Amino acid sequence: MRNRVRNTRRVVVRRVAMAAVILVAAACSSAPPLPDWQIQARASLEEFRDLYLQGRPAAAERAYARALAAISGTGDLAMRERAVLVRCGVAVAAVAFSECPSSDSAAVRGSEEKAYAVFLSGEWGSLDRAALAAAYRPVVIAASVEGRNAAMLAIEDPVSRLIAAGVLYRRAEISPKGIDGAIATASAQGMRRPLLAWLGLAEQLAIRRGDDAAAKQLRARINFAESGGTDKP
Repeated sequence: MRNRVRNTRRVVVRRVAMAAVILVAAACSSAPPLPDWQIQARASLEEFRDLYLQGRPAAAERAYARALAAISGTGDLAMRERAVLVRCGVAVAAVAFSECPSSDSAAVRGSEEKAYAVFLSGEWGSLDRAALAAAYRPVVIAASVEGRNAAMLAIEDPVSRLIAAGVLYRRAEISPKGIDGAIATASAQGMRRPLLAWLGLAEQLAIRRGDDAAAKQLRARINFAESGGTDKP
């Protein structure tokens, strides 16, 4: 019994000591705390991205509106531009190019934002490769369609991988293996919106090549994903 009490006290002491270390480190930090609007904007944009990819458009729009409301208090057009690019990126990931809004603030776009926008457009003639995020550079510099698809599939972050896949589709450079990889990525992450888009594309390809069995299986997956799990076997 005494040993148990001693052990419990040691755990409490360690936890209190760790909490004290964290508080002291926070107090001594030279970095100023983020302003509330920036915290709100960042959290709302992340929420928008997740909800959009989950296939919950109404909730996603509310989150995006909260992000813009937070940003509007700064009057900073460059910040608004970043929000627009977040929206455009997830639309490209879901092969929903019509939902990628056009920009009206190109004059205030920084080099990184401009490079990302050009990458998303699929028109890479004016792309500044050095300013593009490192994850996407291998896709751009690959010498062949196969190489670009391989580079896309090697991207570690699932959302970035789907964005690159959408760009390759926009450029008519996506391969069957690339489509399969996009489906696997969206499925593993539970991203219903891009999953349905990529399954639909795969179904179209199966129909074109006359593979009725594959088309039927893909249609079954689409129906199940659309059902939200309410259908009966």
